[in-house]
Amino acid sequence: MPVSVARGTNPKGVIQILLELADGHTDVMKDPVPVAIHSEIGPNAITIALRVWTLTQAANFAQLRSELYLLILRRFKEEKIEMPFAQLDLHVKSIEVPVSVSNVHQGAKSEEIR
Repeated sequence: MPVSVARGTNPKGVIQILLELADGHTDVMKDPVPVAIHSEIGPNAITIALRVWTLTQAANFAQLRSELYLLILRRFKEEKIEMPFAQLDLHVKSIEVPVSVSNVHQGAKSEEIR
């Protein structure tokens, strides 16, 4: 199960939380033990792969995965762990004509850039 968090988040802390949640779920086997590994560093996120084994939910692993994701989301909210979101920086090298820019978030009026 891939779990992505915002860059800058402590991956060891995330791994600890994931293992704790998996270990506490009644449908996750204790042997073999759950595993959480740092699997990817992306432009906006780090991804931890959580691997669990089950016998009771083998035919319906989607249900177990859903339950674990809900536990993870709740715990991340409690711990104030941010989920990643795509970000894009735009660098303008030159502008030939005046451009109108508006700041929608703060309700500012359009300004002309020269």
